Amino acid sequence: MKPVSSNTISGISTLLLCMLTLLLFACDTTSETSNNDLDTCSVNFKVAVNDSSDNNTVSRALDEILNCNEIYDVEADIFGPDDALLQQGGPWDCEVGQGTVTDVPAGTDGTLAVLCNNEAGEVVYRGVSVITLIPGATVDAGTIVTDEFMPSQLSPADNATDEINGNVYFEWAAVSGAVEYDIQVISPSTVEYTTSDTNYRAHDLTAPSTIYTWRIRAVDSQGNQGAWSNPLSFTTDSNEIPSVSITSPSGYVFGNVIFDQTSSDDGNIASYVWTLVETEEVIGTTDNFTKNDLALGDHTVELVVTDNVGAIATDTSTFTYTNIEGTWSLSATNEQSGSCQVFGDKVNNGTITYLGDNTFRLQLGTLWDKECDPSSSPCLFYGSPSGLAYTFTNSWTDSASGYDYSSTITVTAQGNDSYTGTLTTTESISVSPDCTWTYDITLTRQ
Repeated sequence: MKPVSSNTISGISTLLLCMLTLLLFACDTTSETSNNDLDTCSVNFKVAVNDSSDNNTVSRALDEILNCNEIYDVEADIFGPDDALLQQGGPWDCEVGQGTVTDVPAGTDGTLAVLCNNEAGEVVYRGVSVITLIPGATVDAGTIVTDEFMPSQLSPADNATDEINGNVYFEWAAVSGAVEYDIQVISPSTVEYTTSDTNYRAHDLTAPSTIYTWRIRAVDSQGNQGAWSNPLSFTTDSNEIPSVSITSPSGYVFGNVIFDQTSSDDGNIASYVWTLVETEEVIGTTDNFTKNDLALGDHTVELVVTDNVGAIATDTSTFTYTNIEGTWSLSATNEQSGSCQVFGDKVNNGTITYLGDNTFRLQLGTLWDKECDPSSSPCLFYGSPSGLAYTFTNSWTDSASGYDYSSTITVTAQGNDSYTGTLTTTESISVSPDCTWTYDITLTRQ
């Protein structure tokens, strides 16, 4: 046998090395492509609709049931478990009756929603199916049966009469896949309402003996709107709606809070319902009442009155409930103007004590120990929510000197345990012009 030369061996080694390199490169390329393919999948589906025209719901091919006279095109949305949109497909012509959604992120379960639209882009049929999005696969979702995406109106029925003016009740049948409903009422202007329920009471349709028309549409979780239903008409009764106005509370309040109102009606008010808007708690069912266990802070109260026919009127009021009960220490710095005889710096420190029943005791230095009497004259009133919290007023005659005094303390809430403000005190004496002391004060709960 002839010996193999070294050149031959070198050539064979080089060839083997090149083949190995190509093989490794090919393997790497295949792996990368495979990984990319595993990130997505495709979803195939067919479409059918529920035909309930003969009261026997059956599923047939799309072009068999409607011949695409009502449906213009078909779209498909695929959502992840968190209802986030993963991919959209279409539109496909109605005659096709099927579709494929490509490049769908895979590796989880999803929901396929098939939307059959009219020429205006409104959803007339809608169906969903839960599918598993298998990486790298073409998923066959089968036939998606779609249902009519239009609510059936129940109340008011067409040509209904004597609907309660100011309290019209709308009701309809639930639609599969709808998360909310839009109601449109016309006569003569157009008003719209949106609700997630299958009923709604309209309190702003207040024209007596008036013909209205109404229609409704469904909306799914992605904001896709269905077609409007056929309009129905109804007529309200001749009853005039009541009127109501909350007179108390408003602004800053404390202690026993009075809830009161004025109302009128062409018949009589049959019920009162007071509700704290922020908690939806009903706190009263009479025309007026008092309450002293409110939470500190801002509140909005709504009053709904209903007359003997069922018509409704509402009003709201905002107020701030504060806590000034107990004793507050007062410290102040002062300035004077005019010829002052008595006060000086003797009232720079003192206390204000809430005694209950809107009564306060104000003790300032050695000269003022006064209990205000709201039955004879107000010693406290409330400012607006954007301005003052409290104003105390007093006037009296000092028995020792015979001097007349009047004083006003204005304080602004900084919280429930601290107030700042001003104190103005005026001396009125016969031997000199009036004197005014002005103090910058701080009240702190003891």
